[in-house]
Amino acid sequence: MLAYLIFAYEIISISSFSSLIEQRDRDRLLDIVLGACKNYLRFNLESAFAERMEDMSAKLTDNDLRNLFYGNYIEPDANPRIYDEVENYNKLEKLMTYYLHEYNDFSSTPMDLVLFRFAIEHISRVSRVLQMPRGNILMVGMGGSGRRSSCRLASSIAECKLMTVQVTKTYTQQDWRDDLKKILMTSSFNRNHTVFLFSDAQAIDEGFIEDINGILNTGDLPNLYQLEDKASIMENMQTISKQQGKVIDTAPSEVYAYFIERIREQLHVALAFSPIGESFKERLRMYPSLINCCTIDWYMPWPPDALERVAEHFVSSLKLGQEMEADDEEDAERASTKTTDHEEQVQEVVELSDLEKHLVKAVIIFNQSVCDASEKCYIELGRRNYVTPASYLEMLKAFKIFYKRKLHETTKLRDRYTTGLEKLDFAAGQVGEMQENLFELQPKLKVLSEETERIMVRIERDTAEAEKKKEVVGADESAANDAAAAAQAIKDDCESDLQEAIPALEAAMEALNTVKPADIGIVKSMKNPPYSVKLVLEAVCVLKGIKPDRKPDATGKMVEDYWPASLRMLSDMKFLESLKSFDKDNIPGPIMKRIREKYIADRDFVPEKIRTASSACEGICHWVRAMDVYDKVIKIVTPKKEALAEAESELAVQMETLNAKRAELQEILDKLQKLNDHFAEKSREKKRLEDDIDTCEKKLNRAEKLLGGLGGEKTRWSEAAHNLHESIHNIVGDVLLAGGCVAYLGFFPTEYRVYIVEDWNELLLKFNIPCSTKFSLASTLGNPMQIRAWSLAGLPADNFSVENGIIVTNSNRYSLMIDPQVQANKWIKNMEKKNDLKVIKQTDSNYMQVLELAITYGNPVLIENVGQRLDSNLTPILEKNIIKHKGGFFIKSGDTMIEYNPDFRLYITTCLRNPHYPPEIMVMVTVINFMITEQGLREQLLANVVARERPDLQAKKEQLIIESARNRDALYTIESQILEVLSKSEGNVLEDENAINILSSSKILSEEIQEKQVIAVTTEAEIDAARQQYIPVAKHSAILFFCISEMANIDPMYQYSLGWFLNLFLTAIAKAAKSNVLSERLNNLNNYFTKSIYQNVCRSLFEKHKLVISLVMCLGIMVSVERVNKAHLLFFLTGGVGLGSLPPNPASSWLPEKSWAQVARASDLPGLIEQRDRDRLLDIVLGACKNYLRFNLESAFAERMEDMSAKLTDNDLRNLFYGNYIEPDANPRIYDEVENYNKLEKLMTYYLHEYNDFSSTPMDLVLFRFAIEHISRVSRVLQMPRGNILMVGMGGSGRRSSCRLASSIAECKLMTVQVTKTYTQQDWRDDLKKILMTSSFNRNHTVFLFSDAQAIDEGFIEDINGILNTGDLPNLYQLEDKASIMENMQTISKQQGKVIDTAPSEVYAYFIERIREQLHVALAFSPIGESFKERLRMYPSLINCCTIDWYMPWPPDALERVAEHFVSSLKLGQEMEADDEEDAERASTKTTDHEEQVQEVVELSDLEKHLVKAVIIFNQSVCDASEK
Repeated sequence: MLAYLIFAYEIISISSFSSLIEQRDRDRLLDIVLGACKNYLRFNLESAFAERMEDMSAKLTDNDLRNLFYGNYIEPDANPRIYDEVENYNKLEKLMTYYLHEYNDFSSTPMDLVLFRFAIEHISRVSRVLQMPRGNILMVGMGGSGRRSSCRLASSIAECKLMTVQVTKTYTQQDWRDDLKKILMTSSFNRNHTVFLFSDAQAIDEGFIEDINGILNTGDLPNLYQLEDKASIMENMQTISKQQGKVIDTAPSEVYAYFIERIREQLHVALAFSPIGESFKERLRMYPSLINCCTIDWYMPWPPDALERVAEHFVSSLKLGQEMEADDEEDAERASTKTTDHEEQVQEVVELSDLEKHLVKAVIIFNQSVCDASEKCYIELGRRNYVTPASYLEMLKAFKIFYKRKLHETTKLRDRYTTGLEKLDFAAGQVGEMQENLFELQPKLKVLSEETERIMVRIERDTAEAEKKKEVVGADESAANDAAAAAQAIKDDCESDLQEAIPALEAAMEALNTVKPADIGIVKSMKNPPYSVKLVLEAVCVLKGIKPDRKPDATGKMVEDYWPASLRMLSDMKFLESLKSFDKDNIPGPIMKRIREKYIADRDFVPEKIRTASSACEGICHWVRAMDVYDKVIKIVTPKKEALAEAESELAVQMETLNAKRAELQEILDKLQKLNDHFAEKSREKKRLEDDIDTCEKKLNRAEKLLGGLGGEKTRWSEAAHNLHESIHNIVGDVLLAGGCVAYLGFFPTEYRVYIVEDWNELLLKFNIPCSTKFSLASTLGNPMQIRAWSLAGLPADNFSVENGIIVTNSNRYSLMIDPQVQANKWIKNMEKKNDLKVIKQTDSNYMQVLELAITYGNPVLIENVGQRLDSNLTPILEKNIIKHKGGFFIKSGDTMIEYNPDFRLYITTCLRNPHYPPEIMVMVTVINFMITEQGLREQLLANVVARERPDLQAKKEQLIIESARNRDALYTIESQILEVLSKSEGNVLEDENAINILSSSKILSEEIQEKQVIAVTTEAEIDAARQQYIPVAKHSAILFFCISEMANIDPMYQYSLGWFLNLFLTAIAKAAKSNVLSERLNNLNNYFTKSIYQNVCRSLFEKHKLVISLVMCLGIMVSVERVNKAHLLFFLTGGVGLGSLPPNPASSWLPEKSWAQVARASDLPGLIEQRDRDRLLDIVLGACKNYLRFNLESAFAERMEDMSAKLTDNDLRNLFYGNYIEPDANPRIYDEVENYNKLEKLMTYYLHEYNDFSSTPMDLVLFRFAIEHISRVSRVLQMPRGNILMVGMGGSGRRSSCRLASSIAECKLMTVQVTKTYTQQDWRDDLKKILMTSSFNRNHTVFLFSDAQAIDEGFIEDINGILNTGDLPNLYQLEDKASIMENMQTISKQQGKVIDTAPSEVYAYFIERIREQLHVALAFSPIGESFKERLRMYPSLINCCTIDWYMPWPPDALERVAEHFVSSLKLGQEMEADDEEDAERASTKTTDHEEQVQEVVELSDLEKHLVKAVIIFNQSVCDASEK
């Protein structure tokens, strides 16, 4: 079973389904695969999918196949990866999210993708193809559908290196071949596979496609490699062959062949092409490898589940109703956080609230409505707009940005008003409290002042006593200081003397520290020590008082020998320590005398000489000499120390006496300090009371100023705060509408925008999404001050132009403005002039250098006069491919890194009136229709005519506009300043004197400006009243401009600029006849300008078009002055197609349906809506019957009329039914009248159940009167001899359903053709041949159902015309067909008992006769468009040989019947006793008696009746809005 599943996945999901765009083709392929599995593999594929099917009892569908996923990406870290089935979709989504995070972590251009099922299917498919041997893919879809993103992520999953080319303006064929060579060599030399991503936007030369075709076919291109390239190939390929363990011949041809083989194995070409236009089809025909060597993956429009998934992602991220806990940067940081376990990488599924669910539904409907409006705009205006997924994402991003921004702005402004009101309320409440406090503080201040004076007297008395005590202590302290100074002098003298000996003593200690025990050991080991050694040690023995040994010398005389004593001394382990701790202060005098006389005086007793004998003795010598120096000094210092001890003893006695007196003084001073502290406290308390009184008085004055100045603002601020609070509730819906306008509606003209926004607004209200009752883009996103600045800069003041300005400034994408009248160009130049605007054209040689500098320095740029193509250099800039590099932001354009400044703005304008931009451009920019509106032009013309006729008024008007703008700006600024001061003042605002002064001065200035504004408004009203008199001229002239603009629809050459028109207008003002009577002057202006326009335009027209411009101008003028009704004119030109539902034709036997339709539609025109006019029409019909048919129609209808005493009405005509279906089982059936409508409804319900029981395609129909009338009519025609029918109506009106059921009633075999993308003329003729032969050979009649949607070739209609006319087509039958005809017709003739000649011509004639008798052609055509009328003119048999049945819009009773059926099925208020499947089962249950087949009539509740009325009104309102 696993093998069959893989087979199904690879064949259907990967290879075949992705290249089929029609559902019927997919179904047919699936049937073929199912049949092949069953017939050749002996396996039922449906059984393998049993667990994966949504409905196991139903047939396997392509939706079931979407639940099957295979891939080798299940374990990202596995090596090797195993190709296996993904267990479930949730796991697959987690895997893809993990791979996306992996890609973003290591890529310089991360992708922000929402991974819904549709995208994941494409990524999985592309990844699979890229891992197939020599797998190449052709991704076909509109720009913005996600082709390149899918390829990037799939390449990362497949661990392939992605390469592409950067096409610039200067990109040449040689650059292309160099890039190709690099890609091919890289793919062959590298170990990993390489993906070459190429889009048709990069194909600036058709040779690029030709080269890719060659690479796909052979992997090589002629003359691509130079000698050095070939040498590199030889070297690298030999290395690679060794690494791969592959033995190849060293011949250059063999190595090169291996190189090409590596390319074909390692390189995968991924092509991203758009199917829009003829170039795609032409390339497929010219370069067959694009199909033969590539797997085709069609990127269809996103399905509803994809739109829903993306919308849920964005809506849930807004956290509606929750507090915004983090700013955008923190959100972005959290979104980029990577989890190590790929199982946790998928976004958490959040349960949406009801509001969020409605928002998701709304944005999906928004997208579909724009698609419909775009198609309508193309049909009506010839303007092509592409609605891509990028537009949908742009709307959602705009919604998110606008919501956060608007919520922040509104909340901040509301809080400022609220804070201002709180401050005013606080100030008002403080006035009474401060007056009460002031009354209480005054007595306290008086008592405190008296107490302070008493404390001051006591302090003065105690201070005098303390001063006396200070004098006594001061004298004693002076005597003690003198004694201390004398003692210090003696001490300093002693220390000075000691300083002479201290350095020598320290040097001796350092010298002793250098002596090591080892050095002492050396001295001890000397058997015959040198004289100097003995001398030093002898001196130490003398100092330490060690007795020498007495030994006889050579003469026998006893002498002192210190060497043995010295050795004993050195043997002491603490010898050195004894030297360091020697009592140097008490050395006996005789010893020092001997040292000085015998040793110090000895010339050899110096360290330098002794060092030569012993380093240890050198240090000891230093010590002995230091003892000598120290002893000299200590003999002088000792008497001085004794004197110092005596002086210090005397000083201690004096200090004891002094301290006692100081204690007495301190006690006095402490008492004095307590008094001073008490006095200071009382003084502070007094000062505090004085300050409180002063502050209270100041606050009272400030409160009076604040309340007097701003008290009048309280009411207005309260209303503003309330309105802002209410608007916060509506922010969600309003910003959603604003996001839709910015993302979608820039392309559309004003009337389309109006009805689209109205529909959206009604939809949100229906879904209970909070929004304004009447939405306005200007009030939601517009800033009044900014809009006034735009107007001063030249933007027309009409609402359409203001909306365009808002879209330009709020769109995330750069704007491309359709500006044939150069209005946008002028506005942008004036608006951005102060910002150093750079104006360039694509034809400028240095335009890219100017653009790059502007991006770096943040200057705005205007690219004007672009055509229908944008330079490929602009692509990275328009896509805003901004990357962060080394702490800065850059845009990569080709090989150049351009530093990006956030202040950079780009505007693009085109003078083309109706440009056709491909989707690849429309996904990068916001296309905005800046064509001038009638209102905007009228304002300009009015300004011009007043400026010439009344220059004083115009100058005054312009001055007033500027002054009013300044005043409003100043008022807004002052109010903002007041609110800012109030909101920023901390604590009590009455304590901030600076803030009160600012508020007072601001209020005074505000009042002055308001007074000026009142005067300005009055003056402006007077000026406008005078200017209004010239409006007829402006209105008349504006009408003429739009009349001549319509001439471009006749010939694109007939285009006239606004500048030319305004020059003619000014010339007409100057040359028109003057008059002091204003009405005459206005009439002269209109006449002269009309003549001038006509003459000047006629000079540029062909002769045959001069009459057309005359008619257009005449009609335009007459409609504007209401001499011609616009609705009447439209009916006259179009015949009133689609203007409402129609009553049935009362005289179909002689009155053609088309004529009746026009008569009925005319009755709905203004002026013909009275009932008496309708009655008059019916009188005409009745009179015709009486006068020409000699028959009283009313008498025949007497029994069937609702009111027999009244006149016959069209409703009475609907009560008559005839047919041969009254007895279904009768043989033969009798053609008779149906007794009543109820019986007829039961019969039709019975036939419907019969049809559904035996049909493989059952129909779920609600059989109301309108449908039954059509079924009865079609059934009657199909049972007439040679009865053919032409069913005319819009799609969805029930034409084919009626035909199917009528064919079943008439017991006819229904046949049709299945038209596919590959359906050819030969397929058509084969199907026709099968139908004709079947109809002639079979006993039962045959109905051939054909719709205009199947007429992919006009030759199909021509063949049907021939069949209707003769029953035959030339050269249709081959020899084997004719043999079969001969055989079968002879058999049939015998069965019919008909004798025919056996001659082939006679048999063939009988065959054709049988066709004409047995075959009934049923055509389902739409009246929309010109093709229907053209076909009726070209193929007369469509009328002559067919009965025409018009399927008009459903009448009210039909709408009511259908609504009742669905509403009653809901069983509102009752418990649901069964699920949907059980309901369906009961609905399909068949009763044996056809009398019981009709649905039971259920009495509706009041709620259900109201629901029925509501849906009917909904339908009618949409019809009215669509017409509007």
